[in-house]
Parts: sequence; C-alpha cells; structure tokens
Amino acid sequence: MESPSNPYLSATNLYAEALASSDLFSNNKTIMLLICPTTGSIVGASSGACEYYGYSREQLTSMAIAEINTASVEEISKEMNRAESESRNFFVFSHRLSSGEIRNVEVISTPISVGENKLLFSVINDVTEKLIAEEKAKRTLSELETILDNAHEGIAYIRNRVFVRVNNWLLEQTGYLRTELEGSDTSIIHESLKSYHQIGKEAYSGIEGGNVYRAEIRLKRKDESLFWCRITGREIDQNAEGAGSIWLFDDISKQRQKEQALHQRANFDHLTGLPNRALFLDRLTQAISRAKRNGERLALLFADLNGFKAINDSLGHSAGDQALIEIAERLTQTIRASDTLARFAGDEFTMVLPGIDSQASIDRFIGKINQQFDQPFVIDGIPIALSLSIGAAIYPEQGESINELLVRADEQMYQQKRASRKPTKNLTQSIVAVSQYFSGPNENPVQKKPDS
Repeated sequence: MESPSNPYLSATNLYAEALASSDLFSNNKTIMLLICPTTGSIVGASSGACEYYGYSREQLTSMAIAEINTASVEEISKEMNRAESESRNFFVFSHRLSSGEIRNVEVISTPISVGENKLLFSVINDVTEKLIAEEKAKRTLSELETILDNAHEGIAYIRNRVFVRVNNWLLEQTGYLRTELEGSDTSIIHESLKSYHQIGKEAYSGIEGGNVYRAEIRLKRKDESLFWCRITGREIDQNAEGAGSIWLFDDISKQRQKEQALHQRANFDHLTGLPNRALFLDRLTQAISRAKRNGERLALLFADLNGFKAINDSLGHSAGDQALIEIAERLTQTIRASDTLARFAGDEFTMVLPGIDSQASIDRFIGKINQQFDQPFVIDGIPIALSLSIGAAIYPEQGESINELLVRADEQMYQQKRASRKPTKNLTQSIVAVSQYFSGPNENPVQKKPDS
C-alpha cells in the first residue's frame, strides 16, 4: 500500500525542480545546493556543485546533505552556536567529495520561501588552502613569538612611539607588566624627557629614510634604577605610512662597568682616586691649548710632601697611604671645579689652575693650601703635622710647553724645600710620639730622620 502523499514535500519538490531547472541556477559555476531543512535532502544542485563534488545532478539530488557533510548533528549544532557568538554569517564544515577526499568549506545558507514552506539556499566556498595557510601562519607566528619571548635581548614593535608588542626580556629588564608597557608611550623607559626628545629627533629622522639607528643610552626601570642599553631601530616598511618600527635592546651594563673599570685603572690613582700622571698630562695639554686659543694664562703647581719618608719608616706604608689619602682630600677642598688636581708620583701632587695669571694669585692660592695643613693629620690616632713644598710656573711667560712648565715648577719646589730643609719641631715630636705608641715608653724611639 502506498503511503499518503505529503503536500509540503510535493510543493517543495515542485519549486526546487523549477528553480533547479532554471538556467540561472543549474548552469551556474558557483557551488550551490538547495536543501530541504526538514529531511536534509538535496533537492537542487548547480553545475558548479556537480563539478566540485564529482556527482551528476541526478546523483546529488538523490542524496542527503549528511552524506556530504562529515560533521555529526552535535558538531553542526556547536558550529552554528560558534558562528552566532562570532557574529559571522557562514559555517565552516568538512565536505566529502565523490573521490573520498575531505575538503574544508564555508557554507552560507539562506532560507527561501516556497509558498508556506522553506528551503535552504546554500552557497559553498572551498577554503581548504586558505585554512591550511592560516594554520601555517598561526604556527609560524607561534614559533616566532616563542623565539622572541626566549630571545636574550629586548625586542619591541613600536608605532608612533607607543609600545605595541614587547617580548619577555624587555618586561623582565624594565620590571613592568605586559599590560603596563604595551600601549604606553616609550618615554616610560627613558632616563629623562630630554633624552626621550633627543632620541626621537635623532632616530626617527634616520629610520624614516630606511636607515638603521644605533645608540648606547641609559634607560630607566620601573623602580627608577638605570641601566646602559644598546638600542637598534629600523622601520618595518618605509613605503607604508604608520607601519611602525622594530627595536632591539641589548643590556651593556656589565660591558660599561668593565670599560669604566679599565678607564679608572688607566687614568686614576688607585689609592687617592685622583687623576694619575697620564690623565694629568692629557688635561694639561688641553688646558694649554684652550689658553693659547683664548689668549689666557694658567698656572701649574708642583707640590711635594715634607717628611713623608719619616712616616713610612716610623709607622709603615699603611700609615703613609692613610696620610696620602687625607692630603688628597684636603687639597680637593681647595681647588675649583675648573682646576685639575693629580697624584703625579709617590708623594708628589700637581695642579693645573686655568685663569690664574700672576704670582700674587698663585701666592693667595698656596696660602689657602697651607691653611688646610694648619690642622695636624691624625694617623692611627696620633696627630702629625705635615706640610708641602710647592713650586709654580705660569703659562706662557715661564714656559709654553708641558716640559718647560714642569721643569720650572719642579725647580721652584726644590728651591723651597732646600730653603726649609730642617725637621720641624711638630713633625719630630709626632714621630717620637708615634714610635713610643707602638714600641712602648721604655724602648728607644725611632731615630729621627731629615725630611725627604
């Protein structure tokens, strides 16, 4: 017995037949299907669909969409909910071709009315290669992000001087959270606004022309501490306005510290911290050049400590070192910011005094030095009176070269030393007292020796 006819299916089939037989649909190379939403039956297929799936129209219209779509009912429902939450008008499914090959497709389904009934008019677009490319791009991006985040230097993508993306190194080095640094102006890590504006002026005029900018600057952490950094910047695409730039950050603090230590050892006395002979001669050379260029005078002072040998012999070299350190401190309090004070050798100190142009000025300056020596030096708790013999030479009257000035100042210093070559009462008493302090009152004191 034949089952009763279904008016809905009959009307749908008639409409689908009419639509499917029309040239607009049947001859269209676009992949299109007409599907009954109730049964899932394919009731119409374009020539593009037939060619794509590898079936004849008769075969396709005798199939249900479930024979093509590999997704289960549950998976279809999830994809539909996903599409709704993402506000997209298409679904992504996997369709099986007649060859058995599985292809990824985007399906846009639109309900169309057939009297009181409806069909789903579906347009299918193969996105297999697109999804493969997107997945490959995602993997590549993930790999790049892994590389960037594990790099041993800072990397930042910056647009309009705002951090867009930074790697973990830069976060760890500056102490900021990602949410604090990304989206912030780059001035946040600059030592000062002056440095920020200067770098902006120097860097961006260059990288906008396709050049690479390099500099060594101090940057600021979140806790306000500073560190030395070598920065390298380059525009991503100079032909694309607003594309931004990529910057590399390399911490060179240790390198700078080593360089500073080498510079310190090469140019400064390790005991007193004063410039050594090499640095002093370099500064004297520069001072003479400036004086010559500006038509000015300068004075060179050469000072030698009286009685230093007696201190070393009585108390030892440690006490002598202590005396030299305190002498350097007192002389430092005497000189001006424009002057240079150096430990020339042993117990000899030299000074360059720009702008002092007369013997009277020199005498006043030496008077200030002598005032610093009015108070005794306390060495190991024992007060000892010390003094300096000082010679001076004026550029250019008493010498135009370094050698001439040094010889003249040295000669004057020895003239003064010879004129006063006798042990001072204070110094002798100090040496005896120190000797008794270390040897005991019943032992013979150290033999007094003349000042060196």
